[in-house]
Amino acid sequence: YLPRGTAFKKEENLTTDETQRFILTFTGAKSFTLIEEVPKINEKHEISTVSGELVFYENLIGNLTSSSLNWTSNGKNYYILSNDLTEEELLKIASSTSSVALIK
Repeated sequence: YLPRGTAFKKEENLTTDETQRFILTFTGAKSFTLIEEVPKINEKHEISTVSGELVFYENLIGNLTSSSLNWTSNGKNYYILSNDLTEEELLKIASSTSSVALIK
């Protein structure tokens, strides 16, 4: 799913000692950034606080705020950030990408 009036602009692949991130930037009337990250695997469980609301939408469980959505799928973390998208559009984009890995 890609909102009308939005187009792909660029992609970046950032690798550090701890993570690998793949960043897609989309511009236009409904601009947004989509990030896929392979997190560092910790031996211990971690607890972290998040803001927003826990959502269940089609094939994903995520954390939704008015300008972002994050979720985990197949061991990868995903983030969508935008000041232009509605919450419904954030969820539609996430649902349409959650089964396709950006990083091989």
